[in-house]
Amino acid sequence: MNTNKLLSGFCYLSFLFGIGVISPLAVWIASKDTEVKGHAKKAFFSQLIPMSGVVLVVYFAWADLALLNSSEEAPYRTLVAIAGTGLITFIAYIWNLVKGLKVLI
Repeated sequence: MNTNKLLSGFCYLSFLFGIGVISPLAVWIASKDTEVKGHAKKAFFSQLIPMSGVVLVVYFAWADLALLNSSEEAPYRTLVAIAGTGLITFIAYIWNLVKGLKVLI
């Protein structure tokens, strides 16, 4: 198997090993091959997008916590943010899995 294909596939599949964003970033910085750099960049951003949803969840949870003390409403924004982040994360991980297997095969 070609080393470039193995590195590119590893970038996409690194979320399975618990080192999601770190390994594509390291490969993107260290690699000299443009094809590997392209795959590493795509893998980095596709694994970074679900992490950005966590910022929204924390923000809405903080805002809804302040509203909870003053009203009887349910924390709808937080629940919608959690559901949206979960959906985006699921889609991104399936996309990374498919792309990683395509590169390796």
